[in-house]
Amino acid sequence: MRVGIDIGGTFTDGVAIDSQGRVRTAKVPSTPQPEDGFFAALAALGVEHRDSVAHGTTVATNALLQGQAARTALVTNRGFRDILEIGFQSRPDLYDIRVHRAPPLVPRELCFEIAGRMGPDGSEEEPLDPGELEALAARLAALDLEAVAVCLLHSYRNDAHERAVAELLARRLGAVAVVASADVCREFREYPRASTAVINAAVSPVVGRYLDRVGDVYVMQSNGGMVAGSAARRRPAFMVESGPAAAVMAAAHRARLLGIPRAVALDIGGTTAKVALVIDGEAAEAPELEVGGIHGAPSRLGRAGGYPLRTPCVDLVEIGAGGGSIAWLDSGGALRVGPRSAGAVPGPACYPEGGDQPTLTDANLLLGRLDPERFLGGRMRLRPDAARAAFARLGGEPVALAAGTVAVAVDAMAGALRLATVDKGYDPREFSLVVLGGAGPQHACAIAAEAGIRRVVIPPRPGLGSAQGLLVTDLKLESVLSWPGLLQAAPLGEVEGRLAELEAGLRRELAAQGIGDPARVEVQRLCDLRYLGQSFELPVPWGAGEAAAALAERFHALHERRYGFSVAEEPVELVGARVLAFGRVPRMTPARLAPGGGRPAPAGSRAVVTEAGSAPVQIPAYERGGLGAGDRVGGPALIHEDDATTYLPPGWAATVGAHGDLVAERG
Repeated sequence: MRVGIDIGGTFTDGVAIDSQGRVRTAKVPSTPQPEDGFFAALAALGVEHRDSVAHGTTVATNALLQGQAARTALVTNRGFRDILEIGFQSRPDLYDIRVHRAPPLVPRELCFEIAGRMGPDGSEEEPLDPGELEALAARLAALDLEAVAVCLLHSYRNDAHERAVAELLARRLGAVAVVASADVCREFREYPRASTAVINAAVSPVVGRYLDRVGDVYVMQSNGGMVAGSAARRRPAFMVESGPAAAVMAAAHRARLLGIPRAVALDIGGTTAKVALVIDGEAAEAPELEVGGIHGAPSRLGRAGGYPLRTPCVDLVEIGAGGGSIAWLDSGGALRVGPRSAGAVPGPACYPEGGDQPTLTDANLLLGRLDPERFLGGRMRLRPDAARAAFARLGGEPVALAAGTVAVAVDAMAGALRLATVDKGYDPREFSLVVLGGAGPQHACAIAAEAGIRRVVIPPRPGLGSAQGLLVTDLKLESVLSWPGLLQAAPLGEVEGRLAELEAGLRRELAAQGIGDPARVEVQRLCDLRYLGQSFELPVPWGAGEAAAALAERFHALHERRYGFSVAEEPVELVGARVLAFGRVPRMTPARLAPGGGRPAPAGSRAVVTEAGSAPVQIPAYERGGLGAGDRVGGPALIHEDDATTYLPPGWAATVGAHGDLVAERG
């Protein structure tokens, strides 16, 4: 039996598939101690063993956002003690004179300098002082630390100094976690590399204790690949976007299954809404992200004034607009939604033990788009009176405020979708929207209409999307080699030789993680290229033995596609190269749905506000489990299932696909 368990801000989801393809599901409230929700989901699934559990968790993210990271020190070269304080020179908000960056994870008094230096070519310019290192170890031992990060200049080219310092500190400091930057980020750019090493060190004890409690499970990484728990302990910084990445993997799997070449994955959970591109069945990646800062949720680098994390990740746009996001009035009286969330405790006002602040879930309940008797398949009864009272506290007519809340949230989510498409040169009208998350099907059609998308795909069990994504994700490892210089002058044969060594190491690591069959291992090589003088690079696929001219030509084409122009006469710079190794896992093809009658009979009806300011009208309600392949439902309508409710607005109609997907289209 294979099991996927994802811990979200409001619910912990579980999906189990046995060898006959039979599926069990569970959805339980998340808990302040996340492992309690993990075990509750296991119990609800009826699973006793954890041999094949794939897990998505926000433990690493929460440790950073909630100030629960370990007490950490930084060791760096003389003269670089203030690297975390200086950071980038860019401002998260150019015109906000009151904006504040997140304080460094390591305060200045815990940043230490040592003599010794490597040059940019990897040569030793100044040796380490053994006596100074022993004295430093004694100082650190007296500081009651849980972790130490070591980041020395140019260790991406030669990590001998960094390795010597880290090994000595590990021997002298005992249980203290010691992290060398070369083990988590072997790339140039000093500040992001130092920040990544510090984040890895700061969350290492927290993640280690958590994994001790839940056992030896496979863990989703930010890059959309799985690793064994032992690897997650060494590099917990790679887990920061664990849960959101799993939902995108589920959307990518669905896009491949349905033959959708261009898709936008939309995952709306209890706390946030996430958007990502899926091109030809593969999720778009970014080389780094930013966690913490003024927006809280992880974001693109430089947007939030948080902590840069130089790890590969699914390229997500994430905003604080989910089912539990709180509606409030700003100082000018304008209605806002999020980023604060009611979470699982106390939860939306309409929950049995909910809070007193109105949320997006409360708004949908007041509009009639949620059935209080059908929430979570009837296992939780919602309280419309409590939702009404919560909106009344805002000082207006509750139903009108609820309609405004949904409109504001939809506008914010459509804005996130435009950031993921238009900002990157893509036309959203060429995409299908693949929707996941418990709150996703409620708002998907309205978001698509605002963004110009005509087709929405809602897979079966959308509220369990992240948990399902964990079961269709391969193991994925990556090694990076920094090698800056002009591409035409680079010794590509030597670089390929180094990549072959890295590849052999990744194959051994995959075997240790359970992928012993070489036929299940797939390897990709890429080189990072840019025009001379550019600040950022593009990853370019690199076939065995390919010459510099072929790589340059491919780079020009990729640059044209990404940025709308290329300059063939400009020299191209090689920044580095990387190897990706995938351990392929078997995927079960979902069973085909029995044909329906074409025009299904509704199971009932509900009074729903279909337009802001209009009176409620009776619309049909259907049970998704009673629909067959080929059945067609016209809007306005509700389609109920245990983990989500789909709302089809007027002008939309949904057809049931062969594998149970709802494909909704306008017009």
